Amino acid sequence: MVDSKKRVEHIPNELVEVVQERVAQGKTYKSGVAELMAINAQLLVFERRASKLREAERKRRVGR
Repeated sequence: MVDSKKRVEHIPNELVEVVQERVAQGKTYKSGVAELMAINAQLLVFERRASKLREAERKRRVGR
């Protein structure tokens, strides 16, 4: 897609395998990026939880 528009191109028979390989590589890349984004989101959740626990512990110590 270019500028949010689908684009159709004729692929000559002799280039079909090359194009299929590039499409497969693109899908693999996209899958890897999605996995990294999910990992980063999970790390953010863990960090927020840890931050809240540290803050609660700090308040508990100050209150003593």
